[in-house]
Amino acid sequence: MRGIATLALLAALGGMAIAQSGDTYQGKTVDEWIDVLKSPDAPTRCGAVYALSSLGPKAGAAAPALVVALDDTDASVRGTAIDALGRIGEAAVPELAKAAGSPKAEIRSRAALILGRIGPPAIGALPALLLLVKDSDPSARLYGIAAIGAIGPGAKEAVPVLMEALSNKRDEGLRRDAAGALGRIGAAEAFPLLLAALKDPVADVRRSAAGAIGGLGEKAVEAVPALIPLLKGTDGGMSFAA
Repeated sequence: MRGIATLALLAALGGMAIAQSGDTYQGKTVDEWIDVLKSPDAPTRCGAVYALSSLGPKAGAAAPALVVALDDTDASVRGTAIDALGRIGEAAVPELAKAAGSPKAEIRSRAALILGRIGPPAIGALPALLLLVKDSDPSARLYGIAAIGAIGPGAKEAVPVLMEALSNKRDEGLRRDAAGALGRIGAAEAFPLLLAALKDPVADVRRSAAGAIGGLGEKAVEAVPALIPLLKGTDGGMSFAA
């Protein structure tokens, strides 16, 4: 019943979106919605998060409260908080950077996921994201590396750490994700490692490395001889979809 009540409340708020004006939503300011977020009632908290999400960057002051909501006992509140922080964008980055260092793996993962959605404006969280590359939790590592890649060329500082990850012989997921991030950053200095990764025993790593090399512009031409067997499917059964 709680889930149905939450959905009904969100539908009602969505239908009344026309009442949004300036820095208010449904006649309430950001500070007032932050107070509503303290309600013991989960659907009410979810409605408050939805309202703050609707205000987007104007709800920057709510970032600390929304980061707390990432650990809410209600899944709907947690999910809506993820969307809200992503819509707030750059103003939420400092709080998300702190959350990326949470002792709770699920909070680190959620913070990194949101930073990845924010993309290049999340550059201020790069130091925190670099720590996630070696996180003990697989999801935190995955989302951390993905967020670094989403920052793009501005994340050049991460290249040495990602190159080290690409060289990790024990963790194929780490190699795969690191290759992808290096490609999104455009790390030409990683070309020799990416070229070597085309012979990785794991198909997903080879695929990720090939995609990364394809994003390196003219440098990719040097990899053509190594890429041809992959494209033809003669590298042990692995081929790439067109």
